[in-house]
Amino acid sequence: MSRRRGADLHTHSHYSDGTYAPAEVVALAVQLQLEAVALTDHDTVGGLTEAEVEARRLGITFVPGIELTADRAGAERHLLAYWIDPGYRPLAHLLAEMAVERRRRVDRIRERLQACGVDLPVEAVLGVSHYGVLGRLHVAEALCQRGVTVTVQEAFDRFLRDDGPAYVPKHALSVEETIALIHEAGGVAVLAHPGEMPADGEIASFAQAGLDGLEAHYPGYTPALSEYYERLAQDLGLVATGGSDFHGERRLQWLGAVTVPLETVARLWRCVSAVRGRMAAGAAAPGSTLPAGTRPAAAVKDWQGEDPDGPSGSTQQAS
Repeated sequence: MSRRRGADLHTHSHYSDGTYAPAEVVALAVQLQLEAVALTDHDTVGGLTEAEVEARRLGITFVPGIELTADRAGAERHLLAYWIDPGYRPLAHLLAEMAVERRRRVDRIRERLQACGVDLPVEAVLGVSHYGVLGRLHVAEALCQRGVTVTVQEAFDRFLRDDGPAYVPKHALSVEETIALIHEAGGVAVLAHPGEMPADGEIASFAQAGLDGLEAHYPGYTPALSEYYERLAQDLGLVATGGSDFHGERRLQWLGAVTVPLETVARLWRCVSAVRGRMAAGAAAPGSTLPAGTRPAAAVKDWQGEDPDGPSGSTQQAS
C-alpha cells in the first residue's frame, strides 16, 4: 500500500450520519497511514471519547471536533469546531436542544411526506440511525429501504432538497453566535465546504466575526478552486484546512481522499492557544478546561516552535 501522510480533518461516525463506529474511523486512518484524524460528527460530541481511546491505543494523533449547524439569513452553514470543551454548559445545553429539534424536524418531514402520499413510520428512520442524532440523510435512507426511491440522491431530488416538498429548515444559532460559542468553549471555528456558499463576501464577514479557518480542500474541488480558497484564507488571516467529509458507505468520498499537512493541525492548535488566551483575559472565559489528553501531545513539541515547518515527510496532501 502506498504511504499516505497528513491529516484528514473532516469525518463522521454513526453518532451522526456516518456508518462506521468512531473507533473504526480511527483504525481505518491508521490502516491508511495517516498522521492525524479528526472526528467531526454533526451536532454531537458523543463519539469523541471512543475515538480518542482508540487513537491512544493505536498511536495516531487525534483531533476532537464537531460540525455545528448555523444559520445565515435562513440558509444553513456548517462550522467545524476543534478542541472544544464538551463539558462547557452553554454548548452542552445547545447540543441537547439540537438533538430534540432534530427529532421534531424528522416528524415534520414525515408529515410533509404524508402529504405527498408517502407513509414513512418513524421506526423506519430510527432504524437507520444508531444514536439518535437524526437528519435528512437518515430519512433518505429509510425511503430507499422501503422502496419509495431507488437511491438516496433520488430521495433528495424528489422530496428532501432545500426547496423540496418535504424539506423542513433547521433552527440554529447565527454563524456569528456559533463562532462566539465555539471560542467560549475553548475551541476554534473553521467554515466547512465554502464552495456550497453563493458569495465569498460571507466568508469575509465571518472572518470579521472571529472565524479561525477555511476548509480550502474538499472532495470535488479542482486544484484551482482549492488554490483560490488558500489565497482567500491567507488574505483573511485564516488557517486553510481540508478533509474528506468521510461518511462511510453513505457517500462516495473515502477517508484520506483529501488531507492536509500535519503543520495545519499545528497552526490550528496555535489558534486554540490564542483563543484561550483571549478568553482567559476577558469576562467570557469558558467555565471549564479541556479533559486531559485532548491535546495532541505526541506532536506538541514540534508545534511549540522547535520545528517551525512542522513534522516532515507529508505526501498526497490536499488532493
